[in-house]
Amino acid sequence: MDRFDIITYCSSDCIDLLDQTIYSWLFCSGANKVHIYTDHLWEDCRIDKSAMVYRIFEPTKDVAEHYARKAKALLYHMENTHQKNTGLLLLDIDCLVVRNIEWLNWCVGDIGVTVYPNIKQEHKLNNISAGFLFLRNLPKTIEFVREWNRLQEDLAGPDKPSADQASLSECAKRLDTKFHITGLPMEHCNSHPNTSSVGEIKLWLKRVEENNPSIIHFAFGLWKRKGMMKHVRELCSG
Repeated sequence: MDRFDIITYCSSDCIDLLDQTIYSWLFCSGANKVHIYTDHLWEDCRIDKSAMVYRIFEPTKDVAEHYARKAKALLYHMENTHQKNTGLLLLDIDCLVVRNIEWLNWCVGDIGVTVYPNIKQEHKLNNISAGFLFLRNLPKTIEFVREWNRLQEDLAGPDKPSADQASLSECAKRLDTKFHITGLPMEHCNSHPNTSSVGEIKLWLKRVEENNPSIIHFAFGLWKRKGMMKHVRELCSG
């Protein structure tokens, strides 16, 4: 199978973050191309020739719409690309790839999601991360992504605008019997803290050092903390 492509959504207020993460996707991951869907004109952003940029959105202040756009971008890409059966990795823009992940092509069935460790098998899909989703561009997986979009629209509301994770988990549970869904260990494939508390951040950094993950997810705005990305890179290269 050919190398996979990476898909992401980058809003106009995250361009500085993209400049910190995209080169790890291009040069560490083993990906063939990076496809960036955005609401930005992009004239002032430096991008490698292996990264394709598509402006399909307009700027928005709607929080629910902002969280829904990565699923919308993935669906748009799958419906409009001619590269069928290609591996696709949807990543949040605040993810740093620190080592080659081409092995996803051989380890994942139809769909790959990251799951928490030490959870009973029947509960594995209850709380999967929406910051990482690996799948093959097939008619049946397009239906999965369509369902994710529909569920996200249904679940989002004034009290829960960020329904991307809840809707992806619900989609995986509903369609589990129709797909070969591979549960990948979060601490190795998409390591992120569980909360933004000081204590949890310290525990997470310890887990990063112990588990040597392939992808670091700087959730809760951790990428904004001075020296955090540099410190994590050093942990992963030590």
